[in-house]
Amino acid sequence: MKDDHDFRKFKDIVIDTGPLLILLTGFYGHGVKKFTKEKDDFKILVEFIKKYPNIFVTPQVLAEVSNLAKREFGDYFEDFMNFSTKHILRFDEKYIDKNILATKPELKLIKFGFTDSSLIEVATDGKLLLTNDIPLYHYCTNIGITSITIDVIKKYCRLS
Repeated sequence: MKDDHDFRKFKDIVIDTGPLLILLTGFYGHGVKKFTKEKDDFKILVEFIKKYPNIFVTPQVLAEVSNLAKREFGDYFEDFMNFSTKHILRFDEKYIDKNILATKPELKLIKFGFTDSSLIEVATDGKLLLTNDIPLYHYCTNIGITSITIDVIKKYCRLS
């Protein structure tokens, strides 16, 4: 990531599972002790993503969010999903065909799996990738895809 904050030039952002789960959990506000430590991350993410008019997710990310929430929320899962729907409906969804994910060697399906490969493919179309997956972040940065992590956002917020 360049120090000149080149992520500010983007109109579109695509969100990985971790940051999306922090956002949805933060909006929901209760039921999961595991995510309460990430309250500051939630506030920072809200401030950061509101600068982007177009927020994208992939079906794979939504599936991971649902699966993780089901495991973490237990009895609150149905309520969490009902609540989260209004936020999820505001996002754009970008579908990448499984055949593309499975056959493009640069997507590194074997290394990253379907979800991360879908994010790589979406981000190659001029979108900023928001992730907390450090190997994915470094891979994208190394191949010229602008990506950002919560830690980089925190550093940027201190500099601005």
